[in-house]
Amino acid sequence: MGQIENTLKQVEDGNIPSPFGEIQLELNLEPISQGSSSKQKSKLRTALKNLCQHYKFLLSGDVQIEIQWMVNQQYRYEYHKAPDIDNIIKPLLDSMCGKEGLIIDDTQVQYIGSYWMDWANQNHQLKITVKYLADDYVLKSNLIFIEFDKGLCLPINHINSNEATIIIIEALQSMIEKRKEFDQMGLAYHSSRMVLPTQRFFHRNKLTDYKVLKVRDFITELK
Repeated sequence: MGQIENTLKQVEDGNIPSPFGEIQLELNLEPISQGSSSKQKSKLRTALKNLCQHYKFLLSGDVQIEIQWMVNQQYRYEYHKAPDIDNIIKPLLDSMCGKEGLIIDDTQVQYIGSYWMDWANQNHQLKITVKYLADDYVLKSNLIFIEFDKGLCLPINHINSNEATIIIIEALQSMIEKRKEFDQMGLAYHSSRMVLPTQRFFHRNKLTDYKVLKVRDFITELK
């Protein structure tokens, strides 16, 4: 099997994101609003989590999301309980986040849009398109968030070699210390940011669904 065929097989099996930077999720469900019942939200969450189970990774960089709602025009125009187009976003987004979802946290969402289109079918369909940078992902298995400073955490896939993992952690610590030095010099954020890893930080308060360890505790555990 050639490299291209192997990559396509890995994508098909859900092991890595598509190199084309786009994933589409389709749900044959009516969207719900933020004010819907917990039962309705649970149904939506379960449906989306089931779709996301196929993917063995979480997107870890910034993403852009577009929501297309296929709905009969009569329902949109004549049914007073039809949810507003802007009100369907939050429940969908919440259901996509977390270790069983597709993204780590909704702070990754750089852009989000939603619209509806008429069709003759009386049923509903939701098509969610997620755009991303293909290299910005972490595997769901052996995923740990390491808290370095001020609640800021980085995702790490714990590899088999403890020695190699410690080297990676120490390199990240060095980058963060350099950033502190630049901050003390009065450099602007975008200048001091240049010494940090390309992987963005996540605040601990946003990571209640994940295993989080302080950096010193993690290194002690490895040793």
